[in-house]
Amino acid sequence: MTSSGTSTTVARRALGAVLAAEAVSVAGNRIALIAIPWFVLETTGDPAQAGLSGVAYFVPVVLAGLFGGPLVDRMGFIRSSVHADLASGMTVAAIPVLHMLGHLSFWLLLVLTFAGSMLDVPGTTARRSLVPDLAEAGGMRLERAMSAHETVMRLAQLTGGLLGGVLLAALGPILVLYLDAASFLVSALIVGLTVPRASPRKAPHLSKGTSRYFAELTEGLRFIREDTLLPRILVVFMFANMADNALFTVLLPTLAEQVLNNPLALGLSVAAFGAGALAGAVLFGAVGHRFLRHVILTGALLISGAPKFFVIAAMPGTPTLVVTMALAGIAAGPVNPLLTSVQFSRIPSELRGRVSGAIMATVVAAVPVGIFGAGLLVAMTGLTTALLVIAAGYLVVSLYPALHPAWRAATPPRGARGPRASQID
Repeated sequence: MTSSGTSTTVARRALGAVLAAEAVSVAGNRIALIAIPWFVLETTGDPAQAGLSGVAYFVPVVLAGLFGGPLVDRMGFIRSSVHADLASGMTVAAIPVLHMLGHLSFWLLLVLTFAGSMLDVPGTTARRSLVPDLAEAGGMRLERAMSAHETVMRLAQLTGGLLGGVLLAALGPILVLYLDAASFLVSALIVGLTVPRASPRKAPHLSKGTSRYFAELTEGLRFIREDTLLPRILVVFMFANMADNALFTVLLPTLAEQVLNNPLALGLSVAAFGAGALAGAVLFGAVGHRFLRHVILTGALLISGAPKFFVIAAMPGTPTLVVTMALAGIAAGPVNPLLTSVQFSRIPSELRGRVSGAIMATVVAAVPVGIFGAGLLVAMTGLTTALLVIAAGYLVVSLYPALHPAWRAATPPRGARGPRASQID
């Protein structure tokens, strides 16, 4: 085997290791999301405190996504991933340890939950930022690599949720939290031991100091603002996440409870969408590179977005609802890997942490706004009107990639694989 073939094989193995670490870490996060509120309920019996623990888990995602990006760029992607997983694991392990020692107050638990979530975000950003470099070094199309990343994440979320429920029933929250902490150690070991390090970055502009840190943060935000396409990607990301999260947390539960009077309909429709999205992501990885990106995005949004809201507004029965959500999921599958492919093909390696982190933070911050707005809209106008209003907005956003000429830049010239990435870490 030639040295070129050897390096390609090493890069592909390293990419597989990064995806495996991401799967373990994401599954661990999903288990923690279930186990910590359950632990609070079991030890306090207070649903309000369990709800606060959930808030403490999600709020840091916005802060860490925005402010952790420059740190990821400074430390390098491999070190950021390893250190973030180790720190997250320690915060999770501290919960059962302090509880057994009798030193765990509710407010201390909130602090640990907040810290664990905040520390985990840079690791997620770092692992996702490793994918383009390893894909390029391994001779793999960026679309296929990001599709694999999306597929792994969806499988890990599904598996983590199911595994968390089974383990809680079998072992109880204390042992589950210990196992969850161990999962972060496994993720850190996978990346630290299997992903090869390149030569150290030569980036003198990443100097130490608070003022320089904020300059680097501003540099990332300026890059987003001045790019011709990234702000438009942000608009699509934000609206799709706002609308879909509102659908799953407010609109579908309202339909299942008030119209269908069938909680099973909610579970089946959510599962159908998730299974469909998984299939769609795999399909995009296989054939997505053959089509213009803005054409795929327009078609995916037009099929997965407004139609499901229009169908639900007609108050369908459970079978129609489940089929509709499955088809919408298949169409939605390509959206995330496609948009992240475009995103990473435009961001220089040295800015990848802060730019992708800022995009993630903005999208996540918009989600509670969408959920609250949907609840308010239902209360003011009724479920049907709320669904139709959101469907109309989704239709406008879906046509955006087809109507604005800037989206044509989403498809790189034939043979291009995105910016050269000279450093992995």
